[in-house]
Amino acid sequence: MAGKTKANQVPDEAKFLFKGTVRKLGASALAQVPKSEETAIVRVDEVLHAPPALAKTVGKEITVKLAKGAKPKVGDQVLFHANGWLFGKTVAVESVKQEAPALAKAMMAGRTADPTRNLKDRELENRVASADMVVEGEVSSVHLPESEMAATRAAGPARPVSEHDPIRASPRRSRWWCASRAARTCNGIAHPSSTRVIVGCGCCSPRRLLPRERLPNRKVRQH
Repeated sequence: MAGKTKANQVPDEAKFLFKGTVRKLGASALAQVPKSEETAIVRVDEVLHAPPALAKTVGKEITVKLAKGAKPKVGDQVLFHANGWLFGKTVAVESVKQEAPALAKAMMAGRTADPTRNLKDRELENRVASADMVVEGEVSSVHLPESEMAATRAAGPARPVSEHDPIRASPRRSRWWCASRAARTCNGIAHPSSTRVIVGCGCCSPRRLLPRERLPNRKVRQH
């Protein structure tokens, strides 16, 4: 559940995990953020995972709105679990949680040196952990359900598909699409000959069921 973590876990809502040294307390490096007891200027020493906008902040001094109850001292190195807040000449972030920097080693075991990749990997792990079923395999086809295919055939000859097609654009008449996937594993159990059908609303495009995929391609899919 989001927000509930063990001592060495990253809160689900924290997109920016970094180690930083507190330079000034009750201070702000960004004019849009008023100085207060909750703000501090922190030098970013190492970025562990981050969205692209915060991935290149190493060595920079940023403003941090400290988590409730946190009382670091000037010169302390802290592991910050934070999120982007304001962006201007410098950056301001809001801290969700603060911990001792030594915990970073256990958190980042097996991670890469790319903070944006690390964030994507962690988000995928969270999705997989919360899924009822996880299927890994190859996409074999994308098609309409049988009922839709019959209705399409009855409607007459096919015409070019347009983004302005009212059938596809109208929320009231959104089509459903099926993506057949030859399953290799399901919840970690081998199923070499089974097939899973992923059903979703494709009111814009059937490819929305399979973002950035080309057939065939291997992906992990959450259900």
